[in-house]
Amino acid sequence: MLDRFGPGNTVPPPQRDRLRSLLAAAYLSGADLVVKRLPADDPVVLHAVSARAALAAYCAAEDAALQGALAAIPFRSSYQDWVRILKALQHLPDALQEAAGLLAGVGEESAFRHLQQATQLAFLPEASFLEAIPDAGKTSVRFACALRG
Repeated sequence: MLDRFGPGNTVPPPQRDRLRSLLAAAYLSGADLVVKRLPADDPVVLHAVSARAALAAYCAAEDAALQGALAAIPFRSSYQDWVRILKALQHLPDALQEAAGLLAGVGEESAFRHLQQATQLAFLPEASFLEAIPDAGKTSVRFACALRG
């Protein structure tokens, strides 16, 4: 599949964009093979370092580094939904409306959709959160609980 992203690629643009989003998510989850197999000028590769740097900065609570990494990812990047989610997480717990607005920008077909849903779960008030747990899935609930503290 990755060889179809090289010269003379055969994947139509809408499918190519969807695949790039999936490849970006795979890379963020640790699949380094993605950037090794794609052409060096592919957008997934070009923005990969910044996307991982944003993750590391978020996890280390380094706000300045996070802002810098996010700023390095273009608006039309395959990592754009990742950017929206990280920006939404920065609003926890004080600005839930702003966070919800950012999360609403993540599309139904996004490779980051499950992460978006787990993040939305974390933003719910306590009673709603408890009601949503049975339908959310084990991984989403664990992630949401970690975000809630």
